[in-house]
Amino acid sequence: MLNGTIDPALIARCERVACGCAIAVMVIGIAVLLGWWLQIDVLTGAVQGRPPAKPNTGLGFILAGLSLLASMRRKPGSGWGTLHLSLAGALTVLGALTGIEHLTDWNLGFDTLLYDPAQRSHGFIPTPRMAFATSISFILTGLALLGLDSRARMASCAAALGSSVIGVLALMGYVFGVPALFQADPYSAVALPTAVALVAINIGILHARPRRRPIAVLISRTVGGVMARRLLPLAVTAPFLLGWLSIRGEAAGLYDARFGIALLSLIYVVLFTALIWHTAESLRRSDHRRLSAELERRQQQSQLAGIIETAMDAIVMVDSTQRVVLFNPAAEEMFGRSTVDVLGAPLDILLPQRFREAHREHVGAFANDAMGRKGRVGTIVGVRANGEEFPIEASLAHVQVDGEHYLTAILRDDTERREVMEALRASEKRESMRAADLSTLLDAAPAAVWMALDAEAADVRGNKVLYEWLQLPEGINIAPYLPYGGKRSNIRLLKNGVDIPVSQLPLKRAAAGFEVRDYEYQLVSADGTSRHLLGNATPLLDEWGRPRGAISAFVDITARYEAEVAMTTARTEAERANNAKSRFLAAASHDLRQPLSALALYITVLEDKLSAADLPVATNMKACVSSLSELLTDLLDLSKLEAGVITPNACTFSVAELLADQISMHAPEADLKGLRLDCRPARRMARTDPVLFRRILGNLIDNAIRYTDQGGVLVACRRRRGKTWIEVWDTGIGIAEDKTGEIFEEFRQLHDEARTRGSGLGLAIVAKAAALLGLEISVRSRPGRGSVFAIELPLVYEVFQAETDGGDFSYRPLGIGLVEDNLLVREAMASALQNVGHRVLAVATGAELCAELEAFQPDIVVSDYRLAQGETGFDVITAARALLKRNLPSIIITGDTDPRLMRSMAARGIVVLHKPLDMETLQAYLHDMTSEEPIEAG
Repeated sequence: MLNGTIDPALIARCERVACGCAIAVMVIGIAVLLGWWLQIDVLTGAVQGRPPAKPNTGLGFILAGLSLLASMRRKPGSGWGTLHLSLAGALTVLGALTGIEHLTDWNLGFDTLLYDPAQRSHGFIPTPRMAFATSISFILTGLALLGLDSRARMASCAAALGSSVIGVLALMGYVFGVPALFQADPYSAVALPTAVALVAINIGILHARPRRRPIAVLISRTVGGVMARRLLPLAVTAPFLLGWLSIRGEAAGLYDARFGIALLSLIYVVLFTALIWHTAESLRRSDHRRLSAELERRQQQSQLAGIIETAMDAIVMVDSTQRVVLFNPAAEEMFGRSTVDVLGAPLDILLPQRFREAHREHVGAFANDAMGRKGRVGTIVGVRANGEEFPIEASLAHVQVDGEHYLTAILRDDTERREVMEALRASEKRESMRAADLSTLLDAAPAAVWMALDAEAADVRGNKVLYEWLQLPEGINIAPYLPYGGKRSNIRLLKNGVDIPVSQLPLKRAAAGFEVRDYEYQLVSADGTSRHLLGNATPLLDEWGRPRGAISAFVDITARYEAEVAMTTARTEAERANNAKSRFLAAASHDLRQPLSALALYITVLEDKLSAADLPVATNMKACVSSLSELLTDLLDLSKLEAGVITPNACTFSVAELLADQISMHAPEADLKGLRLDCRPARRMARTDPVLFRRILGNLIDNAIRYTDQGGVLVACRRRRGKTWIEVWDTGIGIAEDKTGEIFEEFRQLHDEARTRGSGLGLAIVAKAAALLGLEISVRSRPGRGSVFAIELPLVYEVFQAETDGGDFSYRPLGIGLVEDNLLVREAMASALQNVGHRVLAVATGAELCAELEAFQPDIVVSDYRLAQGETGFDVITAARALLKRNLPSIIITGDTDPRLMRSMAARGIVVLHKPLDMETLQAYLHDMTSEEPIEAG
């Protein structure tokens, strides 16, 4: 029970003490023999009249020392143990024989084997026989050595202590000058070397086995061990030293016997009191350290218990008999058994029957061979409570607790890992098949596939098509044969007839990390075959996002390239013919109108000279000329639209003015047919080509009047399908639903009687003009009820324009933030706005405006779109709104006609006005956008 408390360092020290004592005793024995043989009295101890050590005594000490040394070198199966016991037995026999001689007065004759007393005499020693006390000591020492490793360990220690007492008594006799303590009679005395050797050999015997009592108590970490180590040295040495000093002081006449006894008693009291207090304090500190260590140990045990309880792996601990002493919750879950059922049971219950014997032997072998080490058993098979077997990954560790040996097993259910491995192998097989399929697909693809296997494109491979185009053996590295590869090759990669720089090659750029899209180049093979290729190249990235290669695919577009060249040539010829056609149309427009104009004049002259009966003929002729002129005009317009010689000229115009012009133009024709021609005015501003848009709207109104015999025609601006439209409603003959697509074809008239009503080109012109302007046309009609033609209206601003006709408006003064980087324009606009009563903050940049916003507080911001330093009017407005934290009304003035800009600004509630801009229009917008009651649609 003391093994766990013994300090290993003290154990090693005790064993060294035992060896040292054995050697010292052997030296004394050898010295005694040499003293007799060489007749040197000092070596035998025969000085100053003291008795010498006998030769047999020296021999006995040599036997004792050798036996003790042999016992320290014991090994299973070696001869040291036998030597130790043999020498100890010889020592015991030597002592016993000598004792028998003393008791029986027999002379066995072995005393003179080593030395004959006739050779030398010491006068008072007639025989070399050792003293009776020495023989008794040899018997006790021999028995102590014989019982050193036997079960009679306590008897061995008692024998060693008895032998050492004889030696100590002899030493005390020599120290205190009391011969009675070392000599029974003048011829039987214990010599001084003998006394020293007896004490030394028995101290060595006691220290030879430090893990056993009584030395185990002395060197333990317990309170008893600490106290023994502190008190025992003083208890042994103090009486000797103090007694010797007391006797010397009394012999020197310093004090009498009574005073000496009193002084000795006082010294004992003071010495032992101080020692007891010092020992008590040491024990207190030791106990405090012990309690702290115990508390820390308990905390560690609690932490360890928490770790074991919460561990995800099963933990099982077994004792030296392989019975379970620990079974954590994870083990309960793994095996389906409760801790109560498993604790104390053999480990075998967790294993299938067929593996139990082999596993028991394996665990036993590990416990014997792996003390203090960890080992990985590998994968074993476990069995759950329901009989289900499953694989386990196990790891064993040997631990020692309070001298008891345990094995700890950490177990992990390997079922899931095996399933994952099986799935991984299946996945690898599928990936291998996919790789093979991909390789087959690449070889079957009609495109050339380049693959760079490194970031420098030094290793380039390709598919079957690429190797065929390059006329190289399949599978080799293509990079050396490319322009940067170093090998002499006629392969060239051209762009616009010039060799592509190495750094700009698509595969090189992709390998460097850049995407290459829709790249076209010319590949010239070694035999001079030229192909025009088009394709993409993309980088291949590693797990850190760095380029590790590239892949590209290019298709042969040689046929398309040649077709494009032919098409370009044909387009050039077509443009030349189109220019000729334009010149022809210009000439025809002039040359064909000239005779018609003359014909009309002749008819007018002829009317004055005809009789009343012939006037209808002249009237019919005049109508024919008018119809021919209208047909010629439509033909010329249609030809211009088809030729593309008309270029739209977009500008901002008033929708109301456009509608008013069209109504006034067509009102007389409607009146002649007795039709109502109504218009719902819309105060909006539109932006497109006003001439073409007027022609579209005029043709639609004219067509409606032409095919309406009763009722009327309505022109209105309406919002439908998220767009604004100008719609022309009529109550005419209508159009069948399946014929609405045909009416926009040239010379297409759906009714026979309609052939006298027009040229058949009006709606064709409408369709082509709308397409040119990018506007949508829609038709809704019901036969016998009428039709609705609608043309999309491209508005500039969704809020209705303030009406400027028919009344005077009193504009309220506003605070206007004006941003314009052109100084002259800024000053002119500021002056004009101030003249009509507005407060104006005129600045050149958005930063200057924002600096004054808090103090100025504008009602509206007016900004040029393109400002200095890349700033835009949108940036200015966004910053101003953010600073004031409100949706500040804003106008942008620009010369840019991009419709995307207008739509983007309208989505943000910003009005876009186009240059040049008159003050009346600007005033109307300022009033409309800051009015509390905006003008609604009419």
